[in-house]
Amino acid sequence: MKRSQAARLTVVSISPEARTSLAAYTKEDPLLTMRKAAEGLRRLGVEYVLDTSAAESVALLEGKAEFIQRYKASYGGSSSSSKGRLPLLTSHCPGWTVYAEKVVDPVILPQLCQLRPPQHVQGRLVKTCLLEAHNRRQLHRWWRARSPLFAMEGKALLCQAQTTKALSDPPTPVTAEEVYHVFVQPCYDRKIEAARPHFEVPDASGIKEVDTVLTATELLDLLREAGEGCCGGCGKSACEKTEPQKLPPVSIQSEVFTDLFLGHPQDTLSRAVRGNAGSGGFLEHIFREAAQELFAMEVSSSPLVLQTKQNEDLRETLFQWTRADSLRSVGWHSPTVEWNKRFLQRRGPLCRDHGLSWRLPQWRWPNPGRQVGGAT
Repeated sequence: MKRSQAARLTVVSISPEARTSLAAYTKEDPLLTMRKAAEGLRRLGVEYVLDTSAAESVALLEGKAEFIQRYKASYGGSSSSSKGRLPLLTSHCPGWTVYAEKVVDPVILPQLCQLRPPQHVQGRLVKTCLLEAHNRRQLHRWWRARSPLFAMEGKALLCQAQTTKALSDPPTPVTAEEVYHVFVQPCYDRKIEAARPHFEVPDASGIKEVDTVLTATELLDLLREAGEGCCGGCGKSACEKTEPQKLPPVSIQSEVFTDLFLGHPQDTLSRAVRGNAGSGGFLEHIFREAAQELFAMEVSSSPLVLQTKQNEDLRETLFQWTRADSLRSVGWHSPTVEWNKRFLQRRGPLCRDHGLSWRLPQWRWPNPGRQVGGAT
C-alpha cells in the first residue's frame, strides 16, 4: 500500500470470497465487516472501498450469453468449426486457465470460455465509470463552493480548504494512470491474472486495470496496522491482540464505503446467486438461466442436486425434459432431451475453483405408447 501515498486516488475492491473469509474470522456480519474494513483502509489513505457483486453479476450474465450462443451454434449447425461450439469449459481459477493454455492439447483452447473474469470487469469499471464519477463529484463540489447560491455551504468548504487544498482553481481531472486500484482476493493465483498483458485500460498503453492483488490474510495484516495500537505487552505497534473487531465501522452514508457510481450501498450486501455460489456461481446461474431461455422451463429454486461420479472431485447435475404433443395419436413422440453439465471442483483453505463442461443434448426416442411426463 505504499504506492497509495503517491497516487491521487486509491481504490480497494473486496471480493465476496475474501469478505466472507474475513467475516468468518471476525465472527461478525459481512456488512459490518466491510464497514470496519473501510474504516481501517481509510486510515491508510484509501478514498473508496468497493464491493464487487456488480462485477460478479456482469460476468454471470456474459457467461450465460456465451453458453446460449454456443448451444444454438452447435445444435443448429450454424458453425462449421469447433470454435464457438460446445463443450464450453470455464473456470474461476486463473491457475487452471494457465494450465490449460500451456499444458493441455491446443484443440481444447477454442472451447475455453471467452468472458472477462470478474476481477477485471471490476478493474475496467473502476478506471472508467468510477473515475468519471469521481471527477464529476470534485468539479461539482468546486462549483458549489464558489457559487453564491450555496454561500453558507461554500464558506464552510473554503474554510476547510485552507488546511487542505485551495479551491480557487478548478480541480484537475484524475486520469486512469493516477488511480491505484487494489483488489482483495482469496487466492494468490489472482496475482498472476492481474499481470496478464491484455488486462489493460483501453487507449492507455501500459496501465493495468488492477495494480495490486492482496489476499484476505494480507488485508487482515493491514487492518491490524490501522488499529488503535498494541496493548503494550509485546512492544510492537500492532500485534494479533489488535484485531479488526476493534475498528469502528464507517457509516452507511460514508463516502468511503461506496459503489462504482459513488452511491450509498444498501443495508444488505447483494448476492449474484442464492445457492451453490462457489466459483462465482457459474454452475448455478448458467444452468438455471439456460434452461429458462432454451426450454422455457424453470428449475426449482432450491440448490441444484450434485451427484458424485468417479470421485469427490467430479460431480454432475442433470436436466431432463420430456415433451409430447398432439401427434401422439399417430404414434410419434418428440424426443427426450438429456442435458448434462459436469464440473470439476477443487477445494483449498481459501480457494474453490470449478471447471464447467457442457455436452450436446443426447436425443433418445421413447418407446411407442410410453406415457411422457413433465420435467425432472
